[in-house]
Amino acid sequence: MKKKENDFILSVLRSDLRREILRLLSNQEMTTQDVFKALKTNKNFNVSYRENIYKELEQLVESGLATKGYDYQRKKLYYKSDLEKIIVNIKENSIIFEKRGK
Repeated sequence: MKKKENDFILSVLRSDLRREILRLLSNQEMTTQDVFKALKTNKNFNVSYRENIYKELEQLVESGLATKGYDYQRKKLYYKSDLEKIIVNIKENSIIFEKRGK
């Protein structure tokens, strides 16, 4: 992975909100509305607009930390993450993704 990509991933992970969203997505596939509802009940985050959550989800997708798909049965866009661990190796300037079940 290139330094520029690593820097982008680290900047995405700098946000407490994005890390919490990533944790939620590691448990199940979720729509923007699902994530919004889950965060509304979490007193650590003050989320007012679903559009803000959408922007955060798109940053996670752009960084490769999450993926999105379309559920044709429910007719909804969903997000998910198969990551269990993210390891930052400072010495080698690399980021290693460990997926669930490996």
